[in-house]
Amino acid sequence: MAFMAGHQSNFRKPRNCPKNGEGVTSKHLGGRWRIVIVDEFNTLDATRFRTVRRSDMRAIEKSFTIAVCFFASVEFGMAQSHIQLRVVARFGIQEAKTKEDQPFQFSSIRNIEIGQNGDIYVLDNKDSCVKVFDQNGKFLRKMFGPGKGPQEINGPYYLKINRFSGNVFIVQEYGFQIKEFDSSGHYLKSHRPPKQIFYDFEFLDAGRAAFIVDAEDKADLSRLVSYNVEISRSERELGLYSVIGMSRAYQKLIFKDGILWTCPGDKMELLGFDIKKGGKTVALPIPEKYKESEIIRGSNMQAVRIYNFGQPFLISDRLYVCVTHQEFPSGADRPWHPKSRRVALYMLENSALQKVGELPDLGCFADIHAAWHNRLVVSSSGFDLFPEIIILELGPSNY
Repeated sequence: MAFMAGHQSNFRKPRNCPKNGEGVTSKHLGGRWRIVIVDEFNTLDATRFRTVRRSDMRAIEKSFTIAVCFFASVEFGMAQSHIQLRVVARFGIQEAKTKEDQPFQFSSIRNIEIGQNGDIYVLDNKDSCVKVFDQNGKFLRKMFGPGKGPQEINGPYYLKINRFSGNVFIVQEYGFQIKEFDSSGHYLKSHRPPKQIFYDFEFLDAGRAAFIVDAEDKADLSRLVSYNVEISRSERELGLYSVIGMSRAYQKLIFKDGILWTCPGDKMELLGFDIKKGGKTVALPIPEKYKESEIIRGSNMQAVRIYNFGQPFLISDRLYVCVTHQEFPSGADRPWHPKSRRVALYMLENSALQKVGELPDLGCFADIHAAWHNRLVVSSSGFDLFPEIIILELGPSNY
């Protein structure tokens, strides 16, 4: 059982706390704060506990809005599935009314990384800061602030943790500079990237990283390059592949056992590049229906609709691919805004991708950011009312 409403307090579960989603209990924390406990739900209704009102729960004296961290047990309910998913925590509030609230209000979640010990690093690019939480969602510290000093970041675009050294890298100055800090946020040095960086990158060891850069002569081609961050020098090209412009924004890189894995743009395939030999060595189709991205043009606007994309992750040291499908409204009103989003989960097994389930409906347009051991960290997206973070845990069906 997990519990939190903005911040935590120590107390035991009441003896009469009902099970299986039949009800909830609360404990007064003084002032406006209360903690709501939800005990092992068999089905997940993520939106049910965002707004808690007196008419819904007699144990609470007045209505208030919080983001509730809870523990839920969810079966995928598909014949071919053999994975069970649990929601460990969910946090994020629309408006901070006290000082204790502030860590849980996010202006804009650009991306999320997980440190070597499971701590969760959240880049809030509008506030130019990184907020750190433990693996269960407890706030630990805030790092950085806006500016150009050693402990400040300016125009932050991306956050990356080197899993070989544990150091934190911030792509800033709108992609033209990378700042390196230790895991506590102390400034170490600055680096020059191979080009202006817009996309994900992945460390190959403590000093080298693989970057996605646009091919100079063709707009529909991307290059993977090995780059020595320490001396700011490109070493070699790892691969060349075709991709549609804006779909690069969803692309992720994962390095495992000498192979750099990625799903290029909106293509339904998983590619593997050998970093020693160079070049593409593995190309596996994702057995999902593919719909090509399209550009919607109007009199005063232009929008790109990306209908599907894959993203590789390491979960319990195995390679998985999260495949996102989006549907869009038929009208011209906000054509870039999807009306629905679903995520299928595939596992690489016996040189093929096997579907093991789908993420449950989390009540938001889920963006999947990072994985650590058997956990996935997900956030709501820019299409949602306000930013939230959801920690998911994967296990076998009898988990």
